[in-house]
Amino acid sequence: MRLEEAVFAYLMADTALQNKIGERLYPLLLPQKCQLPAVVYSLVSIERRPALQRDTGFAKQILQFSCHAKNYSDAVATAQLLRGALQDYNGNMGSLFIGAVLVVSESATYEHKTQTYSSHVEFEFHFNED
Repeated sequence: MRLEEAVFAYLMADTALQNKIGERLYPLLLPQKCQLPAVVYSLVSIERRPALQRDTGFAKQILQFSCHAKNYSDAVATAQLLRGALQDYNGNMGSLFIGAVLVVSESATYEHKTQTYSSHVEFEFHFNED
């Protein structure tokens, strides 16, 4: 199971987040004319820790979540729900054991063309791929 699949399933089971965004959690791109608030997630980087003889299976992967909304407070509130669900998590997500989830960075933007606000949060996941 890929980390993105495990995180998607985990977040879709989070009641507070589901109450805010419904099923509007998308990989890479926000669909046109999507109801807001909505969240887009994407892979920022992945680092694997090799040993001399073989791959150890340990990975450190950074995912960015962009919370889009019609107003700034909704974008920030959605990002806070994500932090509440993921920050400092350890345990099983699907078939993966997550050793740690850390917040790497947070930022916010405004898109003039669409008149939408976004709050971005990057999380670093430590886990074994095996």
